[in-house]
Amino acid sequence: MIAIIDLKLGNVKSVGNALTYLKIKHVLTSDHEQIKNATKLIFPGVGSFNEASKRLQSTGMRECIRNAVLILGKPILGICLGMQLLADYGEEGGESQGLGLINARVSRLRSDPEKYRLPHIGWNDVEHDEVELFNGINSGTCFYFVHSYEMVLNEPCNKAICNYGVDFIAAVQKGHICGTQFHPEKSREMGLKLLSNFVEKVI
Repeated sequence: MIAIIDLKLGNVKSVGNALTYLKIKHVLTSDHEQIKNATKLIFPGVGSFNEASKRLQSTGMRECIRNAVLILGKPILGICLGMQLLADYGEEGGESQGLGLINARVSRLRSDPEKYRLPHIGWNDVEHDEVELFNGINSGTCFYFVHSYEMVLNEPCNKAICNYGVDFIAAVQKGHICGTQFHPEKSREMGLKLLSNFVEKVI
């Protein structure tokens, strides 16, 4: 059973709809026991890193997720804000703590604001090489983005790149810890393929 972690931030139901379409059993939950007992975790989110950080702490979800991933070895896929929260900390709304699953920080996207509007919204090419999440997906395939912040890595990870005035990390994978800055559940056929890859192929 896949657990879709619900922090009450953004439309997480769209991920559930995508899994339903793929006939993948899942539960939308904020229950610690369901997260502990799940086979894999998907962590979607839209909104402020700072607000999400507060909710992770106040609900005990930060330690719940860390234990599930680091001690029990559950694979996790963070989507959009969920990917950003895999990092050590984020700068949106003032510096705040992430899950600390990837040695990284989250900063405002470095694109020139006079040429590239923020948030970055729309379809963009994603270049990848040897990222397990993208098995069967051509490099240069378009995915759907909505974001103003980017992950900046402080450790080696497999990654996919998108360009919006500057190159930024569109997806990241460190073993069983994965994230996409784009929304696979809104990215049509290839987005569904990526979700299937996570469920069926990632460790």
